[in-house]
Amino acid sequence: MKKVTLLFVMLVSCFCSIMEAKGIAQTIKVIDGQRYIVEPADAYELNEKVLLIKPVNALRDIPEDLKIIHQNQQGFLYVSVPDGMDVEEYAAKLRGTDKYEIVEFLGKGKYCLVPNDQYQGYQWHLNRINIYNAWNITTGSPDIKVAVIDSGVDAGHPDIGYGTDSYSNVSTSLGYDYMAHTAYQTPTNPHGTAVAGVIGAKTNNAVGVAGVSGGNNNAGITIVSYNLGNEDQFELYLADAILRATNIGAKVINLSLSTPETSDVASAIEYAYFHGISIVCSTSNAGQPYIAFPASSQYTIAVGATDQDDLRVEKASYGTGIDIVAPGKDIISLGLNSGYTSSTGTSVSAAQVSGVIALMLSVNPYLSPNEIRTILRNTATKIGNFPYDSNGWDIEVGYGLLNAYDAIIGAFQMDITGPDMVCSQEDYQISGLPYNDSNVVLNSVNSPSGFSISVSSNLNITSYSHGVITVQKVTNGNGFIKVYYKGNLIATKDFWVGVPVINGVYYSNSTIYIDTDSACQALDDFYRLVYNGTTYTLHGGSTHISIPNGTYYVGASARNYCGNSGIIYTYLVVSNGNQYNVTGITADGQARVIRVGRSESSLPGSAFPVEEGANTVPYTIMNSMTGKIVARGVIPSDGGEIILRNHQKGLYLLTIKPEGTKEESFKISL
Repeated sequence: MKKVTLLFVMLVSCFCSIMEAKGIAQTIKVIDGQRYIVEPADAYELNEKVLLIKPVNALRDIPEDLKIIHQNQQGFLYVSVPDGMDVEEYAAKLRGTDKYEIVEFLGKGKYCLVPNDQYQGYQWHLNRINIYNAWNITTGSPDIKVAVIDSGVDAGHPDIGYGTDSYSNVSTSLGYDYMAHTAYQTPTNPHGTAVAGVIGAKTNNAVGVAGVSGGNNNAGITIVSYNLGNEDQFELYLADAILRATNIGAKVINLSLSTPETSDVASAIEYAYFHGISIVCSTSNAGQPYIAFPASSQYTIAVGATDQDDLRVEKASYGTGIDIVAPGKDIISLGLNSGYTSSTGTSVSAAQVSGVIALMLSVNPYLSPNEIRTILRNTATKIGNFPYDSNGWDIEVGYGLLNAYDAIIGAFQMDITGPDMVCSQEDYQISGLPYNDSNVVLNSVNSPSGFSISVSSNLNITSYSHGVITVQKVTNGNGFIKVYYKGNLIATKDFWVGVPVINGVYYSNSTIYIDTDSACQALDDFYRLVYNGTTYTLHGGSTHISIPNGTYYVGASARNYCGNSGIIYTYLVVSNGNQYNVTGITADGQARVIRVGRSESSLPGSAFPVEEGANTVPYTIMNSMTGKIVARGVIPSDGGEIILRNHQKGLYLLTIKPEGTKEESFKISL
């Protein structure tokens, strides 16, 4: 009774309804107070003003009160919902008559986000760091503050500050200008503006360039500028700027600079790190095999630079302590006076990493600096022919190239724990989900509010509460639980459901195998084969036995913790040749699938190799009683499957004809 009550509460909170089919079956769900048409791949906001219908008799007998907005040449009508009537109520009314063969809801479609910024097509680095997929998850949150400690940020640039739109990605009140000794002043050095543009230029606003975490024609992350002035004096203010950024709640500090190591700066960096701030530094542009301070600090993330060929930018420094690399050649970003500029160097590489960290924190603001660094390292893409060591690190590119999408998936830190087998019903714990159950959609791969859970078709979800999901067996087979965030898979758990499923029995190289599904094999503890009245126990699903060529009727079974599969009777084909053997015959409906493999003696170095360079070998299948060829074709030279349809039961002769060597024939029973 308790489980029934929980399920009832969940259904009430989702307000889920499946519409009677007059056309495509549609599921309407209320999520966060808004109705959506929910499909396996996505969810679309319900159009509450218009319905799609198709009359049974074309345009005849249409009620006069039907308000047609548009019609197409196939007879579909788009009609307005009458004032004062709900769209679902109106749909039910139309479905209740016999005048319409189709009555369907309309959803508000969406373009897949590819920014329309003026120079986005020249921003080659965006695709290289896999940012487009990342933007399907998040484009940045204004709650995440990124401190750009540099030469100042031009907040008057319309592609990052207030322009003709109503939002800005840079704060003019939280930061500090050490030259003017005030919160903000328009800078004269363009370096900081270029760095800030890579991090958070407005994205998808039809202007200029796209920042890594610049929103989606709305506010992205919040950039806080600290203007240190020109290079001849910024070391005077660097430590203070780091401390100020820490105290105003910045989550990321970008330091696209290098300076001699001093105690004040080292201490400030340590202070920021232990207050939960990720400090991202460029390795410097000296082109030396060592990285400069502050990138060399153990508390920072050191970023090098690569070019369009995934090679290290010549002037990018590298060496012990480098964490990852990002594109750093010909990177287009913001300039002063509302302009744009192209930059090369580790400064813009570090900025991309800062932008991605801001996206990571947008989905999980509780990540620690060490967790962020670990995720970036573990998700970096291995590029080029660099000699990575056993830990996956190389002196020139660290752990590899920044991968924004994988880093954001890793930021969820989601884990599914539970048993490796479901016999009847089991509970699984999913960590990292919202505590509020109404923010999690079940039996879906997409939710506009964020998280959704799906299970394999051989399972039912019987309950869900606060991260604990209960699943029940429907049929035997491979099972899974998958968690998605806005349609992106972020966690999965694979396991076996029920007793073993036997796919077949085959013989190869003097060994009999009982084939069960891969997810089940590690859990099966007993296999048995009945052949010629003798029962054999197969340890690990196989046993060595010598059998003359021929076709045998055998029984096979397997057992695991859930129970026994029962005896499955099938044909075992033993046909060994010098080059090939028939490893098994299985049914596929009325057809038969004949599996052909290479013999051990035909492997490289054997006396009977298939001619080098041959990709396929021809075969024929002859009815032994009539002498008629019933099938002919080719299979891959290393073996494959032959599908025979519309055959009669009886004995057949399969002949394989490798070019330049002796053909081989096998008697098979079908």
